[in-house]
Amino acid sequence: MLSYEKNFAPRSDGRCVCTMAAQMERMRHMQPSLRYKAGMSQSDHAVWKAKIKEKIKELLCMPEVTPQPAPKLLSTVQRDGYRVEKWELYPDDFTAVPFLALIPDSASEKNRMPGILCLPGSNHSKEFVAGEELLDHPNCQVVSWPERNQMGKIMAQNGMAAFVFDNPATGECSVLGDPAFGETQFDSRVHMTAGYLRVGLNYVGMSVFQKLRALEFIRSLPYIDVDKLAISAHSLGTEPAMMLGLLCDDIKAIIHTDALNNRLIRFAAITEEPENKMVQDIGNWHIIPGMLSYFDYADLCAAYAPNYLALTEGGGEEPVGRVVNAYKMMGAENNLIVTYYPEYSDIAKRESHGLMPDHGISVPEYYHYNNIAPEDHSFRREPSLELLRRCFGK
Repeated sequence: MLSYEKNFAPRSDGRCVCTMAAQMERMRHMQPSLRYKAGMSQSDHAVWKAKIKEKIKELLCMPEVTPQPAPKLLSTVQRDGYRVEKWELYPDDFTAVPFLALIPDSASEKNRMPGILCLPGSNHSKEFVAGEELLDHPNCQVVSWPERNQMGKIMAQNGMAAFVFDNPATGECSVLGDPAFGETQFDSRVHMTAGYLRVGLNYVGMSVFQKLRALEFIRSLPYIDVDKLAISAHSLGTEPAMMLGLLCDDIKAIIHTDALNNRLIRFAAITEEPENKMVQDIGNWHIIPGMLSYFDYADLCAAYAPNYLALTEGGGEEPVGRVVNAYKMMGAENNLIVTYYPEYSDIAKRESHGLMPDHGISVPEYYHYNNIAPEDHSFRREPSLELLRRCFGK
């Protein structure tokens, strides 16, 4: 069993022979250069936000936009109160991106409605999120909390057009392996992401690039109110969602279904774990090279103020506090909804442990310090719809 004292503590001179211990110590001492700071004025926030947006463009390393064919409609089926269209998008010279559009029957050019991009979690397919029959594909069979996670269907049933995507290398967009081996998308996603990183791209950047191209199409649809665009994102989907919200001024609201944490300190803090089950590699698809030296996702949420934002699974005291502080400073408290996992809905349970240490904790302790109940990780209908009502008046 690894531990801080035995394996990762620096010598009396502050140095470490163990290279990983040295990197942990380096990360404990890092001060991200674009981290949100309490005490900003509104004018300070505007200048800081502009710097964040420029750095996002630099870090995402997105390809150049080139002329491409228009998206193609592949099929249409009628459901109770809405129709489901399957489309194919062509964002670059090499890629075809399938997505589903769930369009309420009342939608028309005379009755335009909000458009909601629905970005699933790490292993859910667009069909599952849309409440549709799962594809005959081993990587499209994953279901969890079906009564909660079908956010695309929920949006359509509440009078909004939902556009539901697979994450890159997930669901229909993953490698079609031998069904005898079951789900293989995590292994193939690691390999695919390595291909991105080798040529200067990254997973989140490519996901953002594809959604930006999709937004161009969505804005052109005659039944969409272009002043009422939002993103509903779960887990892995929250990463491109926050980038999109800052890069695209048309995105008026974001539903962020994941717990905020300090990812820089996370790497250094979890030191008490089995040697053969280290969790530092949480998936190379999360890696945006260099990002944590500038900001983390809590800073992006703070930069999104004063736009409408729901943090439906809370997070750690310090990162959530950054976001709350930014919204208060902007005079936009009503535009922010923060809710927690039911296990941590009682504020006393959250205040009892305070800030997360920068070393010496286990994975379960990490979850507890950040108010996370991982087995209950799912889309939260009530705060999500409440945010959209506040934003769009529906």
